[in-house]
Amino acid sequence: MKTYQARATVGTRQWQRLLGRLNFISRVVYGARSYSRRLLDALRDALAAGHTTVRVTPAVRLDFKFWAQFATFFNGRAVILDDPVLHPGFFVTDASDDGIGGFFNGRTFAATFAQLARRANALHLQHRDLWPPHSDTAVAAATRPTCNTIGYKELFAVWWACALWSSDWAGLTIIVHVDNDGAKGMLNSGTCRSHNPAYMKLLRAIFWLSATRGFRIRATRISTGDNILADRLSRGIHDAADYRSALAAWHTFAASQPRCLPRDHIDRLRALERLHAPATPTHGRLHFRPAGLPLTPPAPAPPSPQQR
Repeated sequence: MKTYQARATVGTRQWQRLLGRLNFISRVVYGARSYSRRLLDALRDALAAGHTTVRVTPAVRLDFKFWAQFATFFNGRAVILDDPVLHPGFFVTDASDDGIGGFFNGRTFAATFAQLARRANALHLQHRDLWPPHSDTAVAAATRPTCNTIGYKELFAVWWACALWSSDWAGLTIIVHVDNDGAKGMLNSGTCRSHNPAYMKLLRAIFWLSATRGFRIRATRISTGDNILADRLSRGIHDAADYRSALAAWHTFAASQPRCLPRDHIDRLRALERLHAPATPTHGRLHFRPAGLPLTPPAPAPPSPQQR
């Protein structure tokens, strides 16, 4: 990879071998497929023009950069599960013209696009270039029209939620409910058929979190009429009667469900953990709670006398 980064062109046969290897790795490295799209596009362009070499463009170097960065902490061990380990929580997001909202297992977020900075964590603030423009930034809205579409905003709501909550999802498959068919298709395929650079940039940000935090995300369709929790949050209507009713229904359902991962899920996740070096923060590194405890991050250990 480093050798290719330093070159201006690479032979098409070598390029195809590289893509084959990366596609194989992508079977177990969650989210990595999005970081092969520019490599595949470059190969298609070269073959369509009848060239025997592929140009290493600045865009291609960005995909190379992902693989180089990821290789620094991935220990090369992972497994392919026919039956994915599903997180039992309910996860739904939505976007409106004014803002975004999300619900995950009783936790929520809601913000208008003008208020994003007030609701952002450190990771959100590092990627302000992904934020959709709002009415106070008319110039930005004019120069980035794609980022002002509802499809982009729906995908942005998913990224915001992942940046907020995914630190506790290692080793799990998370099902996100969305009411936008375009967002669902892009999340499940890992790419954008229209080759839209703004959408691809946002998708790569989602799948960077997926790859580095070791979770898999799948999207499923929920009708707009059933998407009450996230829809009302995205519009800032937290006290609507239908929102309160939907929230009460979720609490009733959640009370009847186990408050921890099932035993067979725990056993399979422990088997996954044994594939990883215990002292290295690698892909899919897992943390477990004893049976019967809720799925919440463990409390930090108190400092030792030597650390104080």
